[in-house]
Amino acid sequence: KNRDVAAAMIPPLALSFYFFLAAVAMLLRSVAALQQQAPRVVVVGGGASGYFAAIAAKRRHREVSVTVLEQQRSGLKKVLMSGGGRCNVMHDDGVALGEFVENYPRGKKELRGSFTKRFGPRDARQFFEGEGVELKVEDDGRVFPVTDDSRTVATALENAAKKGGVHVLFGDGATKVDYEVCDDDDDDAETSFKYFNF
Repeated sequence: KNRDVAAAMIPPLALSFYFFLAAVAMLLRSVAALQQQAPRVVVVGGGASGYFAAIAAKRRHREVSVTVLEQQRSGLKKVLMSGGGRCNVMHDDGVALGEFVENYPRGKKELRGSFTKRFGPRDARQFFEGEGVELKVEDDGRVFPVTDDSRTVATALENAAKKGGVHVLFGDGATKVDYEVCDDDDDDAETSFKYFNF
């Protein structure tokens, strides 16, 4: 699963953020439907994307119970390893997306799509700085915490989840997911809701 990428290519954490945004968008649309039933959201996986999705869902809908299930005894392990232990969280938000994607051999179309329109580098910067993480841009365009310590980023995600009321359960993974697609009287697949049972 691990691929070698040049230093100027998209950092793993930032890519993770981009690719989970579609799932977050579906999750947030589902939250409105869930409010009519038992308002509960379960995020499977306590990595960067799982934490961020849970935080975003809880911030948008405070009345909904949000729980992260992580089968390991701790989460955010890849965050702690990324960037050689320094955690490059994104690329320079001053670089145009068209220029940036040329440094990434796969996923150019996806990076130009809804992922970066919904949550781009400026949003990532706002999020981390809002959580007290000071950031710096290096010569190659990668952005790191000024501490040069990935624990700074992991702690920011953990604190944002805790502060927001997100429950994180370690040693608890989903072994099976059942779902049904509910007809919302709209033929547009983008607005269809999925209800999951664990």
